[in-house]
Amino acid sequence: MAAPTPMSAPATLSGLRSELKVPGLRQVFFNSAKSVNTLIPTLFKVQTSKRSFEETLSMTGITDFVALAEGSTISAQAIGQGYKSRWTHVRYANGTSYTQDAIDDELYGVLKDKAETLGKSSARTREKQAASFFNGGQTTVWNTEEGQFFFDTDHPIDPRALTIGSASTFSNLVTGDLAISTLQEAIVLLQTCPDAMGSPMNLSPRMLLVHPTKVFLAKQILGSPGEHDSANRASNPFADFNIKVVSWPYLTSTSACFLGSDENPLIWFNRTPLKDDLDYDISSLIYKHVAHYRVSFGAKDPRGWVCITGS
Repeated sequence: MAAPTPMSAPATLSGLRSELKVPGLRQVFFNSAKSVNTLIPTLFKVQTSKRSFEETLSMTGITDFVALAEGSTISAQAIGQGYKSRWTHVRYANGTSYTQDAIDDELYGVLKDKAETLGKSSARTREKQAASFFNGGQTTVWNTEEGQFFFDTDHPIDPRALTIGSASTFSNLVTGDLAISTLQEAIVLLQTCPDAMGSPMNLSPRMLLVHPTKVFLAKQILGSPGEHDSANRASNPFADFNIKVVSWPYLTSTSACFLGSDENPLIWFNRTPLKDDLDYDISSLIYKHVAHYRVSFGAKDPRGWVCITGS
């Protein structure tokens, strides 16, 4: 009786080890993407989308209630159309590669480092995209119907009129560096910000978004027991507002600050969540690891944020 042919165990186990490492690299990728601190859910209302684009429409509101005499008819008011905002989703992608030899040998943790780098790149890119809205807020037209920068001094109060003039506009821009006076002015702009009918919205400040170089000054101004940088021992006038200082290194200006309120007009649409895939090129013995996502973001109204321009 002939002896049985021995199995090529080493080759089989080597190939199996390679295949087992590939899903592990994908897990490293996603864990790394999640490890990056994100402010997107804090600064934007995050929503999902099932279309190639999304649209929102703001409304102008109605006038105040009036006294109604007994037996009188209630007058129905038409609510006018405000600004239409449209977001077309954009896909973003990146990738890296692993050779078969590198997967077989896995020396010095290089594969893990590559997967981690790709994951962190995806998260970092999203943060930079979100920050671009604030970085370009003083130079980019946020809505073509209004035609103003998002942070500007002459937003039309009534979208239907679009009449530029001191009596028909409002501002969400304060000129100057962060200080007690400029922060006071920004808070007043929020509280007195008019709705489309001209009535004050009385918005409450909730967050001061700053570059890391301004964090300590911002906390001194907001958190000191007494009035900041003054011999006057009066109580700190900002204490009652409970404004949270939020640091973001993706702001390109080290001096501009952004005061956010309880009325947030910023929206972030996730059309395709972060995904990855691995493709094996048998002719070159290389795994290509690619990742992509598809998003859009913007604002439906300029009310709710005030920019302190910085120096």
